[in-house]
Amino acid sequence: MTIPVRKHLVTIQGASAEQQNWVDRFIGAARDGTGDWPHAHSHITLTVVPLATFVHAMEEAGWQLTADGPAERNAQPGTTVSPVPGPNQGTTYHNVLHSLLGDFH
Repeated sequence: MTIPVRKHLVTIQGASAEQQNWVDRFIGAARDGTGDWPHAHSHITLTVVPLATFVHAMEEAGWQLTADGPAERNAQPGTTVSPVPGPNQGTTYHNVLHSLLGDFH
């Protein structure tokens, strides 16, 4: 019997490969505290998040989900927000993370 290997720490169920790639980089930055995160999030464990939850978290941040990943509303096609928060973006990204994981603190 073959045991499936999970490639993603946080899997978005129903996400495109591009969307999942963005999430993988987002979660990696959150775990390491890379960018303007208020603190590192090394506690993130294996989880599966429904696509609807991902979409809702993006909308709460004022973003929209595109085929390539999250983007600012009315952004040029093919443009996504960085998976790593820039200056003064840590709070927004922190809220998105905890909306995804459902574990606000």
